Amino acid sequence: MLKITNEGRKAALDMRLVIPDAPPDPQGKVAQCAAEVHGIWWRTTGLKRAQLVFCDLSTPRADAGFSVYDELRAELIRLGIPQEQVAFIHDAETDAQKGKLFRSVREGKVRILLGSTSKMGIGTNVQKRLVALHELDCPWRPCDVEQREGRILRQGNECEEVEIIRYVTEGSFDAYSWQTVLTKSKFIAQVMSGDKGLRSVEDVELATLSYAEVKALASGNPLVIEKAGVDAEIARYSSLFSVWRNQRYGHESEVANLPARIQSMEKLAAALKADAEAASEVLARGVEAVVNGRRYQNRDDLGDALRTVIKTARASVSGRASEELIGHVGRLQLYAFIGRDADDVHLYLQGQAVHDCRAYSTGPALSAELQSVLRGAELRAAEASHKLASLRQRLLDLREELARPFEHEQRLTALLVRQRELARELDIDKDEVGSQAIEAVEQALAA
Repeated sequence: MLKITNEGRKAALDMRLVIPDAPPDPQGKVAQCAAEVHGIWWRTTGLKRAQLVFCDLSTPRADAGFSVYDELRAELIRLGIPQEQVAFIHDAETDAQKGKLFRSVREGKVRILLGSTSKMGIGTNVQKRLVALHELDCPWRPCDVEQREGRILRQGNECEEVEIIRYVTEGSFDAYSWQTVLTKSKFIAQVMSGDKGLRSVEDVELATLSYAEVKALASGNPLVIEKAGVDAEIARYSSLFSVWRNQRYGHESEVANLPARIQSMEKLAAALKADAEAASEVLARGVEAVVNGRRYQNRDDLGDALRTVIKTARASVSGRASEELIGHVGRLQLYAFIGRDADDVHLYLQGQAVHDCRAYSTGPALSAELQSVLRGAELRAAEASHKLASLRQRLLDLREELARPFEHEQRLTALLVRQRELARELDIDKDEVGSQAIEAVEQALAA
C-alpha cells in the first residue's frame, strides 16, 4: 500500500515521475503552474512582486534525472522569465547562503522561489514582496499546509491582497491526499476547540486505504466522489453523535445523583433560614451573649471573655479534638472547638446548622468576628436557597435534555444506508477494513 500511495501521488503530480518516457502533458500541473506564475510575474513586474512554489515531491536531482523543479524552471524561462529571477531553495545549503537568497527575494531580485515544505517552511522570512503562493502537491499533515501559507499570510507583507493557488489533478490520487489532510484537520480542531462537553475524539476516516478504493480511484468511477462526500458527512455526524452520547451518559449519572443532593440542600437551606431568623433577633436588640454563665452586652467585655476562653482552650490541648459548650447568643449555642494543637482552636455558633468563626486571639477581633458571623447568616441562607433553586432547575433541564433524541439521527441513518449501497457497488463491503469501518459506526448508532 505504501508503494501504491507513493506512486499515486507521483502520478497526480506528473506522469513522467512514474513513466520516464511519457510525453509532457500540456494540461498538467507543470504547464498550468508555469502559465499562472508567468501571468502574475508579468502583471507585477513594475512592483517586483515575488512568488513561492511548494512541491515536496520530485526535488532537484544530482543525477540529472527527471525533476518537476527543473521542468518548471525550464518552462518559466521558455515563457520569458529571466533565469536569474528563478531560484531553488535547495541550492542554498548553508545558513549564509539561505540568508543571501532570502534577501534577494525581499529585494525583488529573485521573484520565483521553489522549495519543499521542510526546507521552505519555518524560518523562511521572504514575505515582504510575496503576492502569490502555489502548491503543486498535497502534504501529509495539516500543519504543513499552515506552514506553507504562513510564508505569505504574514506580518510585514507589503501586499494587501495575495493569492494562494492549489493544483489538483482531477480523477487522481490528489482527492485522497486532500481528504486525508481534511480528516486530520478535523481531528485536531476537535481536540483544540476547548469544548468542555467533548470527552473523546474519533478519527473514523484514518483507516488504511483499501485495495477496493484504489481500484475505484484508478477506474475514475464517479461513485468514488459521492462516497467521499458521504464519508465526510458521516465522519462529521459520527463525531457529533459521539459527543452527544458521552454527554448523555454524564447527564444520566448526574440525574441519578441530583435528588439526593437536592434533599440534602433542602435540609441545609431550611436550617440556615431558621438560624438567620435567630441571628436577626439578636442583632435587632443588640448583641448579647452568655459566656460561662455570665451575660455580656458590652463589646469590649465580651471580647475579653472570649479571649479568656480561647486562652484556656489552648492550654488544655491534649492531642485529641474536642468541643466545649461555653454559652449562647440568643437561640444560638456558642462552642469552643479544641483541635489537636494550640493553633487549631476557634469558636463556632450552632443552631440548626454550624457557623464557624475565624481563629482570632485578641478580644476585639473575637467580638467583631462573632458579630460578623451573625450578620452573615442571612446571606448564607440566601445563597443556600439560590443553590437549591439551581439544583432543581438543573434536574428539570437534564430530564428534558435526556428526552430529546440525537438531532441528526435520521440524516446519519440515511447516510449509513447510502454508504452501504456505495460500498456494495464499489466492492468495498468485501474488503475487511472497509466493512469494519462501516459496521463500527452502525453499531455505535444502534447502541
